[in-house]
Amino acid sequence: PVCYEDMGANTTKWRMVMRVVPQTFGFLLPLMVMLFCYGLTLRTLFEAHMGQKHRAMRVIFAVVLVFLLCWLPYNLVLVADTLMRLRVIKETCERRNDIGRALDATEILGFFHSCLNPIIYAFIGQKFRHGLFKIMAIHGLISKEHLPKDGRPSFVGSSSGNTSTTF
Repeated sequence: PVCYEDMGANTTKWRMVMRVVPQTFGFLLPLMVMLFCYGLTLRTLFEAHMGQKHRAMRVIFAVVLVFLLCWLPYNLVLVADTLMRLRVIKETCERRNDIGRALDATEILGFFHSCLNPIIYAFIGQKFRHGLFKIMAIHGLISKEHLPKDGRPSFVGSSSGNTSTTF
């Protein structure tokens, strides 16, 4: 026996709605918006004659790639689970358990995406990194004397005695 949602006579229809709506608004729509907006940004960068455009393009590719790597597995497993619940894929206890574990693992990976985005911007995005250092200096987490004097982001570090701190 397997427990599923029972929504009355229209259970199958509601089950599909409960799966399609989150996948559409939680994965496909955000992916399409990202691809559209970043596509316009990339087109502008290709036309621009600026020195930092390769760095900006790396940030864009990293953000989209991390989104796909984190959320695509979950959505593919969700599709497999939906197909099994609709009896398109034969359901067995072993398959049910495998899909259940895969849903748990890939959902964690998807949530991990929220932690990765700031890290991507911090390590790849020079302006973001500079802004972060500025905020840290304002709140006293690092000394203001370690901020770049020309207003442009650069390496920030300090050392004193036997201790060395690098950001």
